[in-house]
Amino acid sequence: MPRSQGSITYIEHRSPIKDETGKYLVHPQFVYRDVYDFKDMKKGMRHHSQMNPSQFVTAISAIEDETLLALSQGMEVKIGDMFVVRPKLEIRRHKDEKGKEWRKVYHEGELIPADEVACTGLEIRATKAFTKEFLVNHCGSFSRNQWKVKSPGKESAKELLDITNYCKEHGFITVHDFICEFGVSKYHAQKVLNGYCEGEFPKMTKERVGNAFVYRRIGV
Repeated sequence: MPRSQGSITYIEHRSPIKDETGKYLVHPQFVYRDVYDFKDMKKGMRHHSQMNPSQFVTAISAIEDETLLALSQGMEVKIGDMFVVRPKLEIRRHKDEKGKEWRKVYHEGELIPADEVACTGLEIRATKAFTKEFLVNHCGSFSRNQWKVKSPGKESAKELLDITNYCKEHGFITVHDFICEFGVSKYHAQKVLNGYCEGEFPKMTKERVGNAFVYRRIGV
């Protein structure tokens, strides 16, 4: 079978669900080829737009400031016709005398006090118009790719520091986040994160959220 050379690559990702035969189901999971960052976008402006890089930097800075201000005032922010940004909330986490995290439980009909609400980050989603534009005009063919380790191994202390910094910024980390952020294999990501949840003095907690496990750094 000839190999597809599409621009969007994927791998087969095993889901936790089995079918009637007892085998695990798999679904395609996006694998990025590279990261198009802010520096690349500034260079791209010279070729794809009439805006020069300095104007672009100024515009982005202004959008950031206005977005943060509007969010702090309790607004949902719509950036152009591309993205919608809003706070992501959850029940506040507490710690007992042993440092173990716990949360109060509320049921339908009960009111959640304001001091029991915490912000875990921001929810960012594409608008329907932006998604349609991508699917119709820019989403080309696909190609299957085997996941390869991109980064060399790190010392445990440095790896834990990277995980800690990621959790400080995002609130938690998943196996998929670990793979995409640090370029490691799925096996390595699962082994490391699960290892930090074990022992007499674990460094992380683990809980199932939907079909994925969420890992949080204790003390962050």
